[in-house]
Amino acid sequence: SHGFRRFEVLTTGQPLTDAARVRELVGRGVQGVALPLFSTEPGVHDAITRTPGSHRDTLVAIDRLRAAGADIHVHANLLQQNLDDAGALERLVRDELGLPFCLIPVRPKDANLPYDRLVPRYAAMVEGLDVSTLVAFPLCVSGQIQDPALAPAVFIADVLKVYVLDQPFIKPAPCVACSLRARCAGTFQAYVDLYGTDELQPA
Repeated sequence: SHGFRRFEVLTTGQPLTDAARVRELVGRGVQGVALPLFSTEPGVHDAITRTPGSHRDTLVAIDRLRAAGADIHVHANLLQQNLDDAGALERLVRDELGLPFCLIPVRPKDANLPYDRLVPRYAAMVEGLDVSTLVAFPLCVSGQIQDPALAPAVFIADVLKVYVLDQPFIKPAPCVACSLRARCAGTFQAYVDLYGTDELQPA
């Protein structure tokens, strides 16, 4: 009655391990769910979420959602802690689970570990990543890792697009004359404060 045609939920996996709860949500009109999976390794994922058993719960939730007929999108923040596993994680979600997947930047916030212990350098990403699902990273960085630099929109849930659009990205001085500027998310001021802008290569 208010004009909304689609309902999506952005959540961790843990609340959706109960099959009856999932069926109720889907029955009440939730069509899509976006949830994070941070690593192929349970210990790494659980350390990132700081919730023992959360890796197992997320996989159970995916099974429950699939059985109920929900659209599922999986995402992960790209972190120092999962940088080496990102390629395997992408293959797990896309090839083995058959689900859309994207990697997004970690935002600076008080609830996390200190930002400098989470965010990987762009140079480390370029050197170590073999992925094709980066979203909302500077296009001059993601373009050195994947082609196209801007991953297809179908990789990212609509509700996560809103989350990404709400982040306080900036476009520092080197980006002013970049030909990709209009389509690029930019970076965070906290990243520039830590690492500077030398890794940005305006097109």
